[in-house]
Amino acid sequence: MVELLYVWVNHHKNLHQQGFHFSNQINFDFNLNQLEIQVNPNALYIPAFWGKSINNITLITGENGAGKSTIIHFVKELFTASLFKKSDEVIVALRVDSEIQIHCYKEMCANLRITGLLGNRCSLYSFNEMVMGDVIRYNIPLALQELTPPNKIPSVIYYNQTLTQEEPIYSEIPVNTQLDISSKALLQTDIFDSFREEDGDIHESVYVTEKIPSFVFSIHQQNEIRRQLAYICFEQQQEDSFGLDFTPKFLTISPRFYHAVEAFSLDRKGEVREFSLPKLDYLATPDEYPDTLQYFGKENTTHQEALRNGIFTSLFLSCFHYATFRKNIDTYTEEHILKQLNLFIDTDFGVQQEAELLKLFQQENILNESLIEEIYTIIIGLTANVSSIDNTGRFDVEIGPDTQPYFDQLFDLIKKYEVFRIFDFGWQNISSGENAMLNLFARFYDLQKNPLLTENLIIFIENAENDFHPQWQKKYVYYLVNFLPKIFSKQKLQIILSSHSPFVVSDFPSDSIIFMKRDAQGNGLVIDSRQNFSPTLAAPSHLLLLQAFGLDNSLIGEFASKKINDLIQYLNNDTIIEMDIRTAQKYIDLIGEPLLKKQLQKLLDSKKTGEMWDKVDKVYEVQRKMILPKQEIEVLKKRIEELETKASYDSDSKK
Repeated sequence: MVELLYVWVNHHKNLHQQGFHFSNQINFDFNLNQLEIQVNPNALYIPAFWGKSINNITLITGENGAGKSTIIHFVKELFTASLFKKSDEVIVALRVDSEIQIHCYKEMCANLRITGLLGNRCSLYSFNEMVMGDVIRYNIPLALQELTPPNKIPSVIYYNQTLTQEEPIYSEIPVNTQLDISSKALLQTDIFDSFREEDGDIHESVYVTEKIPSFVFSIHQQNEIRRQLAYICFEQQQEDSFGLDFTPKFLTISPRFYHAVEAFSLDRKGEVREFSLPKLDYLATPDEYPDTLQYFGKENTTHQEALRNGIFTSLFLSCFHYATFRKNIDTYTEEHILKQLNLFIDTDFGVQQEAELLKLFQQENILNESLIEEIYTIIIGLTANVSSIDNTGRFDVEIGPDTQPYFDQLFDLIKKYEVFRIFDFGWQNISSGENAMLNLFARFYDLQKNPLLTENLIIFIENAENDFHPQWQKKYVYYLVNFLPKIFSKQKLQIILSSHSPFVVSDFPSDSIIFMKRDAQGNGLVIDSRQNFSPTLAAPSHLLLLQAFGLDNSLIGEFASKKINDLIQYLNNDTIIEMDIRTAQKYIDLIGEPLLKKQLQKLLDSKKTGEMWDKVDKVYEVQRKMILPKQEIEVLKKRIEELETKASYDSDSKK
């Protein structure tokens, strides 16, 4: 058994002197200043936590831009990359059977001390290979090639659903095979395969980031569906299948026989048709012809018979287009075939004219006899197992052991021969998230019998849950743990994945998680979960959002946060905020967080009470101002009376 335990990176992109644990069984503490590495057992380690076939699963999570993808690609390249020049020091700890191997460069190895409770189980290996006079970058296969048999050196699978813009690193001198099932790598392969046969070197200058012909995407989609179809049939045959809730039961096939409608004006039956070169427009859609099937049938023709007629008409048009476009036939032959095409259609797709057309295509080496027999078998087999057909000609075929051979034959023909690219495939009523999950399992299933797999397998998965509904994010790790050991039953597995989902984080113990954050300079930092984090297994998602993803103690969006802050300022009598009592109450009624809503309601009620007493005071003030003149008049009246009384008394006294 070979297992990756620990990687220390001195300098790589935004990672500076950071250590990464890829096993929760052993703790490594490296001190660069003292050149000492302590190796101790993890007291919380639980054997076979992920099952018997999985050595370990490590989750990398944390703040955006902290370097999660950087470390995944760096470690992946340690197993697969070509012989780069050495950029800086690296320490790698591996378990090889019962031995703990610590690999580093010769100059570091000479002075490195290994201590700790497991120090006596460790062996130190220096790495100082030279190529053309330059020290090459450390890589694991080269380091292990003399220490373990080749079939034990881990093979690597890399999965990423996103079409990333980064240019892949291609090995000039490959040291190990990477089975890359990322969307970008698969699309790149489909581009190469699409152009290689007919267009020579054109594929050398076409990349995923450039404009790609639509038929290439069509082929790419067909390859995805072929993998998905194989996986679905595999699951149908499993007695202990965990089963995806949304697994399709029917595959929808859309023949491109609407080209026949365009090429021969079949919507105007009875009119004389002029000879014209059929146009195969791969961007057209059957929805433009809502009653296409009527063009390929007569009064008593069934939908299945009309469907078969339409498929063969499309095939003949595709053969004719292929031959004329490639200039494989002369003008006379071209006109002769075109006459037969018109005759075939004018006689309501007669069997005799069909046979004449096939004979012509065979004579001109457009179709050979074996291909003719094979396409007949496929079309008859599929149309005989049709579940439903709509007026545009799309038909659903039930997925199962009876129809899978026909699908496989059809996909093989489409891959080998351009003339058979007359079909589109798809799933009905399946969302992008469901398609992403189906892709995840189908791509891995497609590798199960790959001869490049060795006894030990390391799987890298980047943010596969991005397109998943939260309900599936909860099941994601459970699915992986049950599915991967089933299809890679002969391998020991180690899985390294990244995620932004709190539901995924809650499936992991803290010591199986690499938490990362970014400092003020943009450097990625690894946070020691043993000292800085509470247990994560089965922890509530809102706590994990705050703890693992650095959300600054807030779980609400910035827009909502701004509205809440405006409301609080108003309730605290900030005169700058333009709001009134009624508007404030409406804001509070919209808030979904109960505790926040309750506290804001208290502030509003308090403000209402304060404003009420302010209004009462104003009324009293007005009343006081209204009452005051009356009181003054009474005082003046009394004063006048007093003065009059005094004046009368003085007058009497003088007499």
